[in-house]
Amino acid sequence: MFIKAAEVLAELSPAKRNSDKNLLPPLSSSRKIAVKIAFAVAKEAIREGLAKKVSDEKIEALIEEKVWEPNYLEYRPILK
Repeated sequence: MFIKAAEVLAELSPAKRNSDKNLLPPLSSSRKIAVKIAFAVAKEAIREGLAKKVSDEKIEALIEEKVWEPNYLEYRPILK
């Protein structure tokens, strides 16, 4: 599964399409990339018999359910 994660990350490398680009994708796309890696790792776990077989839609739903969303309260300064 580590190999599958590395393969997916390698496929998403900007340098794969343009040697002048960075090896790793921009940090701004890390959430999308993490979801793609998680999906591929889940499929690999199923293929290896380490997880029960579920539909791709169910895998996607389970991943989305676990993805952390930064929801912060509005900042308000304390007035003295």
